Amino acid sequence: MISTDNIGGGRYDRKNYCYFCKLPQSKLLRHVRLKHKNEDEVRDVTGESDEAKKKINILKLRNLGNHQHNRTVVEHGVTERILPRGTPI
Repeated sequence: MISTDNIGGGRYDRKNYCYFCKLPQSKLLRHVRLKHKNEDEVRDVTGESDEAKKKINILKLRNLGNHQHNRTVVEHGVTERILPRGTPI
């Protein structure tokens, strides 16, 4: 399973999977804002003024993409699974 520690500063070594194009992205929020701005879920994130709700919507979008990727991995056994954020190893 893939995880990151980011000790000593932020690194973008953990890739999250895009829910829409199913590709790994190191900066998922920037990717969806640029490539998928017309999707309803992305509009929910970009149009939200409350920071707490915005973070929850971003987390949901990230987890949806990773969950979709993990299901593919389990069905086909191709690559490693991605742990959801906040999951202890």
